[in-house]
Amino acid sequence: MGIFKTYFDTQQVTLLILSGVFALLSIYFFEYKKQIRIALVFLLLVAITIRIFAALLDPFFNLWDEQYHALVAKSMMQNPFKPMLYTNPALPYDSAIWTSNHIWLHKQPLFLWQIALSFKTFGISPFTFRLPGIIMMAVLTYFVYDSTNYLFNKRVAFYSALLVSFSNYQLLLLAGSIATDQNDIAFMFYITASFWAYLRYLKQKKRKWAIFTGVFSGMAVLNKWLPGLMIFEIWFVYAIISKQFNRKSKIDFLLAVFVAFAIFVPWQIYILNAFPAESHFEYALNRAHFTDVIEGHGGSFWYHFQVIGDSYGIIFWALIPISLIVSYFTNQNKKLYLSILLLIISVYLFYSIARTKMPAFTFILSPIIFILVANTLVSSFNKLENVLKNNRRITKAMFTGCVVVLLLLTLNIEKIQAYHTNWKPRNKWWRNERASIVQFVKENNLDKLNKNSVIFNIENTESTLIMLYSECTAYDFAPTQEQLDIVKEKGFDVWILNRTKLPDYIQNDSSIVKIQD
Repeated sequence: MGIFKTYFDTQQVTLLILSGVFALLSIYFFEYKKQIRIALVFLLLVAITIRIFAALLDPFFNLWDEQYHALVAKSMMQNPFKPMLYTNPALPYDSAIWTSNHIWLHKQPLFLWQIALSFKTFGISPFTFRLPGIIMMAVLTYFVYDSTNYLFNKRVAFYSALLVSFSNYQLLLLAGSIATDQNDIAFMFYITASFWAYLRYLKQKKRKWAIFTGVFSGMAVLNKWLPGLMIFEIWFVYAIISKQFNRKSKIDFLLAVFVAFAIFVPWQIYILNAFPAESHFEYALNRAHFTDVIEGHGGSFWYHFQVIGDSYGIIFWALIPISLIVSYFTNQNKKLYLSILLLIISVYLFYSIARTKMPAFTFILSPIIFILVANTLVSSFNKLENVLKNNRRITKAMFTGCVVVLLLLTLNIEKIQAYHTNWKPRNKWWRNERASIVQFVKENNLDKLNKNSVIFNIENTESTLIMLYSECTAYDFAPTQEQLDIVKEKGFDVWILNRTKLPDYIQNDSSIVKIQD
């Protein structure tokens, strides 16, 4: 199959080709012409173009978890401080079931606010849902470049940013096909931003960068939870082993921590008072991720090491351990590197001990991992260039070839095509089924229904999408007589999808609108 017989549409192929052309031009101007500014412009174009490509892979909201995040963000367009899944529940619900409850606190709110703003500005669509992710991941490329330039040099910085841009797993998160999509995109962004701000603080020793470190760390927590504070582990460890914990450093550290808490604590206080039952349940569920296997997401102690091939690419099985060693010897600030290395070890150890496992838990470290891998690649060829001083054109060509191969392996076009086109029969059925829901809503004028309408007997997992594209309430089951009485007493207009043999009390009820499947 391969890209020689592509199943991408014309728009996707165009974006993919543009991304490749921009990448080659950026390498050309950086490596051969030494025109760094022009190279960085093309690098930014790569970062934007390839992420637009990812955002356009699926012209529909994916099932898990994207459609739930989208529906909650839609509710926050009108009421940002009352996140809701079922905005107008027609029947009693269990607040402990996050896929069918009313008040929705299953995730922290910042990424949902961002999506709600995008919806309000540009309308509700899969692309506008992913738009904040496109922007954040493009900016993240700059954070990676600037951070790596401080840790190593401009050459390593450039190729680190290029590797991050071509990350397959990051693109699939952005496309919404991997749990937990934009939530992990935003989490990774703000954690990386806090890392960047801290390195700026180390470089300039200005208090404003300590404050920015706290701001970004607090925003990371306000996206997912307390691992967003991980920058303070690096800060504390480095200050201790470098013996730089003087009075000013202590004040700046405590100020950054205070700012971080000031960012995320008010929301916690608010939901504990406004929605006590739901918030207490979600906090307990967060703690249970460490002691219990939640929703079947389990695995052995070695789970996060086993998924490295899926998260980064098979070749990274060898590149990551080698890079951890090489980067120690090539980094001028070994104490800072040891602090970063301790963070990597502690994150992997924590999530390896935790009973609930998901690949994205440790993938938040991927910008750092890509930095170390790029450093290993550059360092290796620097040594080769020194050995083959009279053949630098050959070594440069070899280096460029290795970079291109590594980018292609990291991107993994075949994997993207297998899951996001009609190449595979199962995916063709799945994609057509998801796309047909929008057509079903429009053909039956369901998008014209108001909040006083309720639809029953929708196909399982499609009720969320029905509510996303309309204002009605939707359920994936046929109601009992008692449930019908409840919704009618509340003044709901009742619709029902006639996809199974319906009971007589529904067939004979002329007040119920029957829709053909």
